[in-house]
Amino acid sequence: MRTPTLLIGILLMIAITPAMYAQPVAAQEPGGGAPRAFIEVGYFTYRAAFELEDGTEVVLLRSSFRINFLYQHHQPTLNEHYFTVSMGIYFGKTMLGRPLVQNMTFKEIAFYPKWRDSAGYYHDLLDSSPIFSASGTVVDGRLFGGYMLIDDDARSQFLPMFGGYIVLDGLRISLIDGSVIDYSDKILTIELEKYSNEVYPRNATLSSSTLDYYSEEGYIHINTQGTAQPIILIDLIIGLSLLSTASLVAVLGALHLRGMIELPLSRRRRVKPLPI
Repeated sequence: MRTPTLLIGILLMIAITPAMYAQPVAAQEPGGGAPRAFIEVGYFTYRAAFELEDGTEVVLLRSSFRINFLYQHHQPTLNEHYFTVSMGIYFGKTMLGRPLVQNMTFKEIAFYPKWRDSAGYYHDLLDSSPIFSASGTVVDGRLFGGYMLIDDDARSQFLPMFGGYIVLDGLRISLIDGSVIDYSDKILTIELEKYSNEVYPRNATLSSSTLDYYSEEGYIHINTQGTAQPIILIDLIIGLSLLSTASLVAVLGALHLRGMIELPLSRRRRVKPLPI
């Protein structure tokens, strides 16, 4: 009676033994490639604002810049850096949410990268290879972006410096009051730099001797001609009036609920005259 039990035990040992000595298999990319690592090694944001003489912001360019490192050990071996850019254009608005810009056009808007690679070599692609380029009419909230392989044989995952140039060629902004900010005969170039040993990007520079500007941490203010439009003042007065009315109603309502005052909220019943 012990023979079947002994036979079953031997068969189980034969089935289990190969699994005990099997080596773990590394996780692979879909398609059978080697394991990969895609790491963000550099990032910063920057804003550029076009402002009227009184400080009113009519157009804002909000951008983000990112360096990613792609590593794959073998099959094939990869050590690559990718530069990714994202940019949005937003119009200034009044207190009631009405846009100040009626129309905005470019001959070209583009971003050209520059960087110092992990081997110490400097690269500058101004006027040669943009990460993105577009032209024509721009609407509020329009997004631009793209990416570029900037080093296909990196010696390290870190870059000493990266940045680039935001190029605005033939900018023309038509405001809602009919006035125009016209740079159609100019090329405005905003230069940006971020070093790996610094927390924030360095102050941007604007290559135009005809425009006043000042830079601060992560922000460049470009001064243009013109003052606040009448629509801004009208919406400001209306907005403040509505805000004051709402505040007054809220205060009176709170006092009424606490019993400190009594508001005539119920309708008075009309007494019908008796027939003669």
